[in-house]
Amino acid sequence: MNIFNTLKYGNDLIEILIEGSNPYARQHLVELDTDNLRKLIPAGQRIQAYAIGRVVGAGRGVWALTEHSLVACMPNNNPPTQAWALEQLTSFACEKGKYGYTIRATSGGSSISMYGVDHSLALMCHRAASLRCQHTSFEGVSTLSAQDALQAMELITDAAMRTQPAALAGLTRDDGLMTLLNQVNRNGMILNEELSAIFERMKSPVAA
Repeated sequence: MNIFNTLKYGNDLIEILIEGSNPYARQHLVELDTDNLRKLIPAGQRIQAYAIGRVVGAGRGVWALTEHSLVACMPNNNPPTQAWALEQLTSFACEKGKYGYTIRATSGGSSISMYGVDHSLALMCHRAASLRCQHTSFEGVSTLSAQDALQAMELITDAAMRTQPAALAGLTRDDGLMTLLNQVNRNGMILNEELSAIFERMKSPVAA
């Protein structure tokens, strides 16, 4: 890494290396992300989970999982994009590492991985993959607090609405959140206690 990048991203690198977390991992997708994902997501499918992280030797990466597919955008990687049906995955694994969570997916002889992923988004990706892939594993805390669950669902809702504006046209953010909550609850991606906690959190007044 050159001196310019060290100076420019110094505080973020300190957080990644010392605090063990990636400050960019839990955030909304940027416009370039949604533009890229919109081209990869099969027609009629909707984002159920996504993750932002770092790809070894290739910088920032974004993975998104729909009801049936895993799509990955890793612009500086070779290849820069991957799209697999979840049924094609031979494994999907998440484990807690020194710099956040690492997620790995394999399909036949190909594999991709990303580190520095946020816990709640990694867990939602694992749950989405588990719906179709028989060989999944998650090493770490496998439940979410009310705050983490609600924030994860708000981020995923925003991603779903921005990558599929036509399919979700006319829905407000709250409508979109409830639509996605109902869908992931039917799929078993949100535990009943997490769903109850989310609803309680939504009813609570926001602190000033």
